[in-house]
Amino acid sequence: MHGNRPFRARRTGAPVLFLLLLLVSGCGREAPSYAPGTLTVTSDPAGAAIFIDGRDTGETTPFTFADMPAAAYEVGVVLPPYLSTPGSRIVTVAPLGHADADFSLVLTALTVASEPAGARITLDGLDTGLFTPAEIGVEPGLHRLALDLDGFRFLPGELAVDVAAGEILEIPASAFMARSLRTVLLEGFSNIFCQGCPELSANLHALQLTEGYGLDRLLVLKFSMSWPLRADPHYQYNIPENDGRLLYYGPEEIIALPTLYADGALQGSAGNPPGPGSLRDLVDLALLGDPGFFIDVEADFTLPSVPVTVTLTALDGEIDLTGTTLFVALAQDQVDYPEPPVEPNLGETTFYWLFRDMADQPPVPGALASGSPLVLTLDLVRGDWDPASCAVIAFIQDQATGAVLQAGSTAVPPLSAAPADTYSESANR
Repeated sequence: MHGNRPFRARRTGAPVLFLLLLLVSGCGREAPSYAPGTLTVTSDPAGAAIFIDGRDTGETTPFTFADMPAAAYEVGVVLPPYLSTPGSRIVTVAPLGHADADFSLVLTALTVASEPAGARITLDGLDTGLFTPAEIGVEPGLHRLALDLDGFRFLPGELAVDVAAGEILEIPASAFMARSLRTVLLEGFSNIFCQGCPELSANLHALQLTEGYGLDRLLVLKFSMSWPLRADPHYQYNIPENDGRLLYYGPEEIIALPTLYADGALQGSAGNPPGPGSLRDLVDLALLGDPGFFIDVEADFTLPSVPVTVTLTALDGEIDLTGTTLFVALAQDQVDYPEPPVEPNLGETTFYWLFRDMADQPPVPGALASGSPLVLTLDLVRGDWDPASCAVIAFIQDQATGAVLQAGSTAVPPLSAAPADTYSESANR
């Protein structure tokens, strides 16, 4: 049922109108009627805000305005994310007459998603004030879409989308590659028979599975030590390089197990690593950093000897990596035994991110120039380990401080796999 109320519009022709009335009455004729009329505004769908002469009336469709002075009015309606057809109408209200203004609202819009969600949406260079997932009403035609989220970079940096009139164009999360600006590396030192080692392993694995983390944000590499049980099969598999990582940090620091290093720094104390809450806090803090470059890792696990390609890409400017070392390690992300593999044991049968091999003669990268990725090739030994459980982890470590600046792995798609910078629904079905 239509509403009904007077609408008072401002008009500038009153003096002229008064003069005409005087002239007509002076000739002895009956003055014309300028009594008000009515105006009904409707839209499909209903509920649109009604604007008359550019002013919000405070009413929504359908609505009938009474006592409208006889005149021509510009009438428009607004109902985001719909667009009205036409944008506005010029409607003439005759004295004592009735006029109608009907609008067809067309939904021309983008629906934008991202993974992770919560990214700020920029359209045609302007901040929309919306965050993914969201629906945005747009004019038909070509638009430039970009996403921004603290701690991440979205590729492509800008996506060209062409929206047809009356179309809802869905931009799925897969239209962008979201990469964490920083990947944190946690290095654990343990033994198959050390008290506290199963608990630390479970805590690290649980954190990696927590929403908001994942392998693009958090990597774990566990080195096996010779005590308290030298028969630990994970230590025996590669004694020199397990011992080599111990010597890198210093036996004077790793005097008890389990011991944890985050980004090259001892966490807690030897034999007393942080618990779940503290682990999460230290990773969250480390993720705030932006090293300014990415590490991409690709490998072929089909052969016992694994060829590895590591690509270092500066993001926005030159990055000086002089005085750093690129370490490249082969690990197994999960090893399951039907029963504990050795006696004595602590009942542990599932092990995560076990170190297997380190590339010989780790390179020193030097300076990275923006737009000129540095590509390095190395080899690792897989042996007879299951290729399906193998992964390669690469990380840049400062030679002076031991700080791990950035890490990457084969578990994350490389930048070369980023989507194209244009998107159309037909091409992506």
